[in-house]
Formats: sequence, structure tokens, C-alpha cells
Amino acid sequence: MAPQPRSRRQFTSKFRNLLRRPARPALGNGRVQRGVERALIVHNGGPITTGVAAEYAYALRQYKGERLRSVNYVYLRRALDRIADRVGHGRGRGRPWLWVLREPMIDN
Repeated sequence: MAPQPRSRRQFTSKFRNLLRRPARPALGNGRVQRGVERALIVHNGGPITTGVAAEYAYALRQYKGERLRSVNYVYLRRALDRIADRVGHGRGRGRPWLWVLREPMIDN
């Protein structure tokens, strides 16, 4: 016997609180996002390189002497794109991106 489809009334009453959930509950709460934000705050809003952000976001891994993999830098750039703006390139090896903390948007 096949299960009976749920009526609209049962479905909406069961999941009613999902409408009150914030749009992006995890924004800014990730481990890498917090580390990147910490790096920018320590450096007074920037400019910092991706490597400097990696020192803060992956401090324990670097303390243990482990090397960062390329995917870790992908995660760093993704987190930096959410809270910072690219302002140019550095002059060092590989010409790293320079990042500055984005101004918060004020809602009126």
C-alpha cells in the first residue's frame, strides 16, 4: 500500500517555524570566516594578503607544522570575498591579493 500524500494543512502546521528562521543563519559564524575577520581587525581593517589571513584562519595547523593545501586557500578567498574588498596586488612572490575590510552597510 502506498503512503497517502500529506494535505497542505498538515505540512504547513508542522513546519511553521521555518518561516521565522533567519535568511542566512551561518553567515560569519564559520571557523575560517571568524579567522579572516580576526586578521583584518588586528591589522586595523587591512590591507592584508591572503597569506596573512591564512596565518589567523589556520593558526593551529601552521603551529603543528602542517602545510596548507590549495583547497584551504580557496576557502580563504571565499571567506574574504564575503567580508572584504580586493584593492590590488602585493609586490611579493606570486603577487598576492591585498584585502581591505568592507564598510558595513547601514540600513535605514
